[in-house]
Amino acid sequence: MTEKTLTSYCGLYCIDCVPSAKELFDTLRSFEEALNKTQFEKYARVKSCKIQAFQKYDDFKEVLSAIKNLECKCPCRENGGFAGCRIRSCAVMKGYEGCWECDNYRSCSLLSPIKKVIRLRQ
Repeated sequence: MTEKTLTSYCGLYCIDCVPSAKELFDTLRSFEEALNKTQFEKYARVKSCKIQAFQKYDDFKEVLSAIKNLECKCPCRENGGFAGCRIRSCAVMKGYEGCWECDNYRSCSLLSPIKKVIRLRQ
Protein backbone atom coordinates (compact mmCIF):
# COMPACT_ATOMS: atom_id res chain seq x y z
CA MET A 1 0.00 0.00 0.00
CA THR A 2 1.14 3.52 -0.69
CA GLU A 3 1.62 6.33 1.83
CA LYS A 4 -1.34 8.11 0.22
CA THR A 5 -3.56 5.08 0.73
CA LEU A 6 -2.50 4.82 4.37
CA THR A 7 -3.13 8.49 5.11
CA SER A 8 -6.77 8.92 6.01
CA TYR A 9 -8.86 11.92 5.01
CA CYS A 10 -8.55 13.32 8.54
CA GLY A 11 -4.78 13.13 8.31
CA LEU A 12 -4.20 10.20 10.65
CA TYR A 13 -1.76 7.59 9.39
CA CYS A 14 -3.54 4.23 9.42
CA ILE A 15 -0.56 2.32 10.77
CA ASP A 16 -0.55 4.54 13.89
CA CYS A 17 -4.28 4.17 14.56
CA VAL A 18 -5.54 1.66 17.18
CA PRO A 19 -8.25 0.16 14.91
CA SER A 20 -5.47 -0.81 12.47
CA ALA A 21 -3.36 -2.61 15.10
CA LYS A 22 -3.43 -6.06 13.49
CA GLU A 23 -1.44 -7.68 16.31
CA LEU A 24 -3.95 -6.42 18.89
CA PHE A 25 -6.93 -7.92 17.04
CA ASP A 26 -5.12 -11.20 16.28
CA THR A 27 -4.28 -11.49 19.98
CA LEU A 28 -7.85 -10.65 20.93
CA ARG A 29 -9.19 -13.40 18.65
CA SER A 30 -6.73 -15.93 20.12
CA PHE A 31 -7.63 -14.86 23.64
CA GLU A 32 -11.34 -15.18 22.93
CA GLU A 33 -10.80 -18.65 21.43
CA ALA A 34 -8.86 -19.70 24.54
CA LEU A 35 -11.62 -18.41 26.84
CA ASN A 36 -14.24 -20.31 24.85
CA LYS A 37 -12.15 -23.48 24.61
CA THR A 38 -11.63 -23.58 28.36
CA GLN A 39 -15.27 -22.63 29.03
CA PHE A 40 -14.02 -19.81 31.19
CA GLU A 41 -17.49 -18.26 31.40
CA LYS A 42 -18.74 -21.29 33.37
CA TYR A 43 -15.65 -21.18 35.55
CA ALA A 44 -16.17 -17.47 36.25
CA ARG A 45 -19.79 -18.12 37.22
CA VAL A 46 -18.77 -20.80 39.72
CA LYS A 47 -15.90 -18.76 41.18
CA SER A 48 -17.83 -15.48 41.29
CA CYS A 49 -18.88 -16.10 44.90
CA LYS A 50 -15.21 -16.08 45.98
CA ILE A 51 -13.70 -13.78 43.36
CA GLN A 52 -15.90 -10.70 43.15
CA ALA A 53 -14.38 -9.46 39.91
CA PHE A 54 -15.84 -12.51 38.14
CA GLN A 55 -19.31 -11.17 38.91
CA LYS A 56 -18.53 -8.61 36.20
CA TYR A 57 -17.60 -11.20 33.59
CA ASP A 58 -20.47 -10.15 31.32
CA ASP A 59 -19.17 -6.58 31.41
CA PHE A 60 -15.71 -7.89 30.52
CA LYS A 61 -17.13 -9.74 27.50
CA GLU A 62 -18.98 -6.60 26.43
CA VAL A 63 -15.75 -4.58 26.54
CA LEU A 64 -13.90 -7.27 24.54
CA SER A 65 -16.67 -7.22 21.97
CA ALA A 66 -16.51 -3.43 21.72
CA ILE A 67 -12.75 -3.58 21.17
CA LYS A 68 -13.19 -6.26 18.54
CA ASN A 69 -15.72 -4.07 16.70
CA LEU A 70 -13.14 -1.29 16.37
CA GLU A 71 -11.00 -3.29 13.95
CA CYS A 72 -10.32 -1.71 10.57
CA LYS A 73 -9.99 -4.28 7.80
CA CYS A 74 -8.57 -1.76 5.31
CA PRO A 75 -7.66 1.94 5.10
CA CYS A 76 -10.43 4.53 4.96
CA ARG A 77 -9.44 5.47 1.41
CA GLU A 78 -10.45 1.92 0.47
CA ASN A 79 -13.75 2.21 2.38
CA GLY A 80 -12.36 0.82 5.62
CA GLY A 81 -12.91 2.34 9.02
CA PHE A 82 -16.24 3.61 10.29
CA ALA A 83 -18.79 3.37 7.48
CA GLY A 84 -20.58 6.55 8.53
CA CYS A 85 -17.44 8.67 8.87
CA ARG A 86 -18.55 12.26 8.47
CA ILE A 87 -14.97 13.43 8.00
CA ARG A 88 -14.46 11.18 4.99
CA SER A 89 -17.86 12.17 3.57
CA CYS A 90 -17.06 15.86 3.94
CA ALA A 91 -13.60 15.61 2.32
CA VAL A 92 -14.88 13.49 -0.57
CA MET A 93 -17.88 15.78 -1.11
CA LYS A 94 -15.55 18.79 -1.31
CA GLY A 95 -13.13 16.92 -3.58
CA TYR A 96 -10.24 17.17 -1.11
CA GLU A 97 -7.41 14.68 -0.69
CA GLY A 98 -7.75 15.40 3.01
CA CYS A 99 -8.93 17.90 5.58
CA TRP A 100 -5.62 19.78 5.43
CA GLU A 101 -6.78 21.25 2.10
CA CYS A 102 -9.81 22.91 3.75
CA ASP A 103 -9.58 26.51 4.94
CA ASN A 104 -11.56 25.59 8.07
CA TYR A 105 -9.65 22.50 9.14
CA ARG A 106 -8.08 24.09 12.24
CA SER A 107 -11.50 24.95 13.66
CA CYS A 108 -13.53 22.08 12.20
CA SER A 109 -15.79 20.46 14.79
CA LEU A 110 -15.64 17.13 12.92
CA LEU A 111 -11.95 16.88 13.80
CA SER A 112 -12.41 17.56 17.56
CA PRO A 113 -12.57 13.85 18.55
CA ILE A 114 -9.39 13.13 16.60
CA LYS A 115 -7.55 15.98 18.30
CA LYS A 116 -8.43 14.39 21.66
CA VAL A 117 -7.00 11.03 20.55
CA ILE A 118 -3.81 12.67 19.29
CA ARG A 119 -3.34 14.46 22.64
CA LEU A 120 -3.76 11.16 24.50
CA ARG A 121 -1.02 9.51 22.46
CA GLN A 122 1.53 12.29 23.07
